[in-house]
Amino acid sequence: MTQEDYFTRSRTLPATTSLSLPYSLSVNEAVRYSGLSRSTLYRMQAKGSLQMVRVAGRTLILREELERFIAAEAAAASSGKGHR
Repeated sequence: MTQEDYFTRSRTLPATTSLSLPYSLSVNEAVRYSGLSRSTLYRMQAKGSLQMVRVAGRTLILREELERFIAAEAAAASSGKGHR
C-alpha cells in the first residue's frame, strides 16, 4: 500500500469510529453531546435516572449511560409518561 492509498482509505472511514466517540464524558461534554443543560443532568442524577461517576476528582458520565438515559426519556415521552 502506498502512502497515498493509506491517506485515501483513512479519509473514507466513517465519522463514528471508536476513536471519535469517547468512553466517558465530562459534564460539560455531556451538555454539548446531549443538548441538555448541566442542571438537567444533575437533577436527573439526583432522581436516580442518570448515573455519574467520580474518577480522580472528575465527574464523568459514561457515554452509553447518557445514550441509555436519552433513549429512555424519548420512549417515556412517546408513551406519554415523560419526567417533569
